[in-house]
Amino acid sequence: MTKTLLAVALWLAATSAHAGVVIVKEVRTRVVSGAPPKLLGETKSRTTTWREGPRERSTQDGNALMLLGTTLYDAGTGETWVLDEAHKTAAPLKVEPLAGLVLLAADYGLELDKTGALATSAWFRALGDSETIAGAPAAHYLLENGSKTTRIEVWAASHPALSSADWVAALRRRLGRKTDPRLEQFLAAWTGLPGYPVRVRTTVSVNGTTVVIDNTLVEARSEPIAAALLRVPNDYVRETDAADLLVSQYLSREKEKDQAFLRDHGLGKSFVPTAARLLPPPLPGGSCVQKDDCYERFGRDSTPLQEGCATGYSDQPCSRTRLLGICVETTQPTAFYRYLSVDLERWKQPELFIQDECSGQFIENPAGVAEAKARARAFVAAGGQWHCKHPYHCVDLFAQTAADAKASCSGQVHQGPCPQEAWVGSCWERHGLSRLTQNTYCTGTYFEPASPAPVAATPSP
Repeated sequence: MTKTLLAVALWLAATSAHAGVVIVKEVRTRVVSGAPPKLLGETKSRTTTWREGPRERSTQDGNALMLLGTTLYDAGTGETWVLDEAHKTAAPLKVEPLAGLVLLAADYGLELDKTGALATSAWFRALGDSETIAGAPAAHYLLENGSKTTRIEVWAASHPALSSADWVAALRRRLGRKTDPRLEQFLAAWTGLPGYPVRVRTTVSVNGTTVVIDNTLVEARSEPIAAALLRVPNDYVRETDAADLLVSQYLSREKEKDQAFLRDHGLGKSFVPTAARLLPPPLPGGSCVQKDDCYERFGRDSTPLQEGCATGYSDQPCSRTRLLGICVETTQPTAFYRYLSVDLERWKQPELFIQDECSGQFIENPAGVAEAKARARAFVAAGGQWHCKHPYHCVDLFAQTAADAKASCSGQVHQGPCPQEAWVGSCWERHGLSRLTQNTYCTGTYFEPASPAPVAATPSP
């Protein structure tokens, strides 16, 4: 019993000596435009901060444009470290005082003079109303900053774990050691609030578009915090600058968001044709016809197709009538479908062999392929104006002029069809129908063994 009481006493002493505060905040951003106002976009992020003495750890998550992820801050040294927990890497975040002041001035609608000092005097005016936020009544204030575009509203409340001094300390951290008289006046205005700013609302209106940012306290509680949580782990690799680390983390998050978006819309995996479904369903958002191609595009942050299609936009999907196939590309943040028709009749790029021009997955439409083959056979049978002779094969060219024939032949160009010889089969190439003495010379997609009847005599259905 004595040992148990002693253990409890030691635990109480430890938690009392090392008790910290955990702060949870939510930042919500909305972009609206037009009359009546239309919501153009919305993001939300949550930051959890563990603070003990001069040290603190913050972790952000959500869909905000820029997230710092996990950071460590030591008020004693003024150092901020960015952690990449996935790769066990850490790097110091270097804050230039002037850059910090420029960003702070932009956030609060303040002006700087030519010397880089704060040129705006700002103070708070009580608006007289209040609201319950994070379980406490919060008085409503307006920051008088003289700005015509940026409005700052603050709700301040008395809180057992936080005070206005905590908010001012966070502002000073952004500034490094930068200071000037008006800046100190600005910070003093925050210190004079009757409690912690449990909500700060920034409203910026420019050219008919309004951005509203709410930074709201969700909760703040006292609890023991392990010392190891507030330090860079010993097994982390330490880099010299956090800039590259932040960019790498941002790109990684954006890639995962893109992939998740495509997965949520059934586009995360390659389409596998089946007897019941030969082609993938159309992408939402309409279609765009440019020259010979029709395409559809769909993605998380992609520009609406109608805005990117100069001419030829339709709110309907691409036509699948007489379709050779679809080139599917999902390597980029968007899914992209390019539709290929059997009506193209381009000799340099016969529809039958478009697969080698598709950087993604080419999904054939069997009916379109059969029609293209029949058209190619009929062209060779009816035309046969030029052929290209090689030692072990001969190509009946898909050429409508002598110049086309010469440009597409790496051997000797002759008029008329290929002579009848002991061909083992035919190979459908991009530039024509190749007659082969051995099938190792087939570089196209379709090799057909020779049949007793001449290939050109009876076009296939």
